[in-house]
Amino acid sequence: MLYLPPRLAHCGVAIDDCMTYSVGFRAPSASEVLTHFTDFLSQFLTDEERYTDADALPAVDPHQIQHDALDRLKALLAEHMSDERLLLTWFGQYMTEPRYPELVVGPEEIEEEDFLASLEQGAVLIRNPSARMAWSEVDDDLLLFASGQSRYLPGKLRELLKLICAADALHTDNLGDWLNDEDGRGLLCELVKQGSLGFADE
Repeated sequence: MLYLPPRLAHCGVAIDDCMTYSVGFRAPSASEVLTHFTDFLSQFLTDEERYTDADALPAVDPHQIQHDALDRLKALLAEHMSDERLLLTWFGQYMTEPRYPELVVGPEEIEEEDFLASLEQGAVLIRNPSARMAWSEVDDDLLLFASGQSRYLPGKLRELLKLICAADALHTDNLGDWLNDEDGRGLLCELVKQGSLGFADE
């Protein structure tokens, strides 16, 4: 096994027949974080919310930017940049966003009844090769991230989320009673419709 430290460019050439597996970790740059997060935040802001300086003291020199103006600006930025829920939502969506468009499978139309019938007949669900999944806690709820999208879920689905994110395959044996849970089977069906999960025979 060869370990290559971060930021080390490399080019490997095989001298014999072989198979190579490369494992990497997503590490966005500070520039990417700031650019993408502020773009994400802007979706939740209105044009009516503006920088104001109604409490500003008269300026001795109208051409000089006073430091209290910077304080008000920093307060405006901090108010939104420090929203942990929005930061978590953006981070989860960004880190699970598919990076290889050629592998992305589009949404699939399937009814929940047909979905359950397929599983009961022995079908196996696997993760789309381009799909990435993760989950987190938000107060008493859970937040699932799948292929750049997120959804809030009840806390009772914690073990199901762990299974979905970690299992190589999902079937009636390891899903068990989750298929009898309305929220659980609804989630599984939605992930198939989204394209993050799919039936192995497809």
